Amino acid sequence: MKQIWAIGLGLLVLGLAMSGCSESVSETSVAADGSVVKVVTIREGSASGAMSMGEEPKPMTDLVKFEGQGWEITESTVNGSRILTATKRLSSWREADCGWSLVLDEKRSILGRSRIHESDGYLNFEERYSLVGEVDMAKRDSELAKMQDSLRKSWQKGELSDADAKSLSEKVRALVVRTIFGPSEPILPIFLTSPKRFEREFKKRIFGDLTSYFVGINDMSLDEAKAQAQSFIKEMDAEQQVGNPAEEAGKTDGEDGNSGNSFSISVCFKGAVVKEQNGLVDPVSDEIYWDFYSMAVEESPVVLHARFRL
Repeated sequence: MKQIWAIGLGLLVLGLAMSGCSESVSETSVAADGSVVKVVTIREGSASGAMSMGEEPKPMTDLVKFEGQGWEITESTVNGSRILTATKRLSSWREADCGWSLVLDEKRSILGRSRIHESDGYLNFEERYSLVGEVDMAKRDSELAKMQDSLRKSWQKGELSDADAKSLSEKVRALVVRTIFGPSEPILPIFLTSPKRFEREFKKRIFGDLTSYFVGINDMSLDEAKAQAQSFIKEMDAEQQVGNPAEEAGKTDGEDGNSGNSFSISVCFKGAVVKEQNGLVDPVSDEIYWDFYSMAVEESPVVLHARFRL
């Protein structure tokens, strides 16, 4: 793939370098009597946690920290992968607030917090993931400035104001990150097997939202907004001539490589009526689930929620 859209290239290259380092799975089960079982599983490859080639990896308990008492923690190794499983059993959803953190590197970690609270006769499940540590704001601002420049170059109706250019660049960046890294259906795995399919899927996923962002600006109609979305994507393609993104990913330094983690979160309400949620529903198990990568959290906090009645 010699061209890929916009800021997605830089994020994708970083994501490729980081993907596959570890998998974090958080499963919450709420029974009909209101009791809760929380299971967090961290799986790492045999090389994860090592500081350099030949060194022993860090203990899993140094990489993952759990808040509070009552966690049952076990460790094992299966086919070269280290696995840590932490289980917490609670007699009531009122006791279900808990937290855990995953170390990315010496300067950063991801904090996960889970809680269930009541409002208006419904129970609300919420799981929030946020970055603790440094963020390269200068790099982010530079990428947004380039995006604003491409918006102006591609603009087809009237003159794009500075305020609209800034607002649009923020929306588009968030859309790109969400599409590639989730939640809830990240397309990063597609790139690993079929770059051309990834490119097509990427443009298909973002086109509708991109069009909606343009409607109304300078009285832009729906048809004009569709044409503007096409123009913008073509402009970004033209400015992002690259070789093989996989090769570029291989050039990323090892420090960034420590932060590549996938997250799979699920909650199951047995015998409950679910009113609303912002995830996807497994049609077999009735679980609500969300999948994402750590790059999504590094961009902004990821908040997952479901509203239900037992």
